[in-house]
Formats: sequence, structure tokens, C-alpha cells
Amino acid sequence: MPGGGDAWPGWEDCAVPPARLGAYLRDFRSLLADFGLRGVPYGHFGDGCVHVRIDFDLWTGKGVRDFRRFSEAVADLVVAHGGSLSGEHGDGQARAELLPRMYGEELVGLFGAVKDVWDPDGGLNPGMLVRPRRLDEGLRFEGLLPLVGAGGGVGAGADVDAGTGAGAGAGVGADVGGPPPGAWAWRSAGWRGRAPGPG
Repeated sequence: MPGGGDAWPGWEDCAVPPARLGAYLRDFRSLLADFGLRGVPYGHFGDGCVHVRIDFDLWTGKGVRDFRRFSEAVADLVVAHGGSLSGEHGDGQARAELLPRMYGEELVGLFGAVKDVWDPDGGLNPGMLVRPRRLDEGLRFEGLLPLVGAGGGVGAGADVDAGTGAGAGAGVGADVGGPPPGAWAWRSAGWRGRAPGPG
């Protein structure tokens, strides 16, 4: 986060029609300000796809409640701009609870009926699109003590890799999730997703 502090994934991957991107981003910035948040957008703006790292407070009950309220409000904003909550990577657990805002309850109910035909026992990807967990349920930071982050803010670290929880600089014991130190070092030397070379 420019100027220090932590920035977390949390509103990633929405997309709006490219012709609406400017208006969406202005409204999005206004919504961030309403919640006292800062965000760093990046993504595929030419396609209208936006990723944003946001300085959510995921350490306190109030912060998690604000995360939920912001997620609901920004989902409504994306839909109001004719967009999709998932522009590139799919809905998954992060947005499944919000899908009725985009598709409507009836269509999401049909998703569930089709899933039940092919998966009557509910064992395939439970809670991913239908009958999801709450979007603020089981956040990674729940119950952890805050650590001083690299940016001077509070957090498990500026090094946390989105989606994996892997962090090289978290400063926590070996019994806390993530690979051992150095396991991700190869990523800094090559293209993202490129397998490490020999030696």
C-alpha cells in the first residue's frame, strides 16, 4: 500500500463493460472513501476487469463487519454498472454468497437444482456456488494475533500470496500455515507461474 500499511485481496476480479469502467472506478473510489478504505487497483482495464488490494481491517470484529458491508455494497455497484462479480477467475467461495445480487434468487436456485441432479450427496465443491458459506466466515486472520507488517501496518505480512497464504516474511512459527522459508523464492527470479529450473 503506498505510504505503508497492509493491503489485502478481498475485492478481486470484478468486470464491467469497458465503456462503463471510468464511471465504475469513480463510484468505486467514492465507496472506498465512504468506508474509510484505501485501495490499489490493477488488472486488465482494457477488458473492464479490475483487481484491487484494499486496506481492510480483518483483525477486529468491526473490521470484518465492515468488510462484509463493503463487499455487499460494491457487489451492488458492479451490478448497477452492468458488470459481473467474476470477470476472470470464477465465483468460488469469495463471491458465492453475493451471486443472487447478480443473477437473482430464482436463477441461483436453478443452479442448485442442476447441481443436485449431478451431485445428490453434495460432495463436489460444496458451498462454491450454491448453498455457500458466508463470505466473512472463516477468514484466514480470525483468531490470529496481529503482527507488525513490513509496511508499518498491522498484519501477517506484506508477503502473503493471494489465495495461498504463503508468506516469506510473516515472522510466525513453523506450525502456522504456508510453506517453509525459501519455498517461494524461485518466483522472484522468473515469470509468474513458471516452474523453477534445476539447481
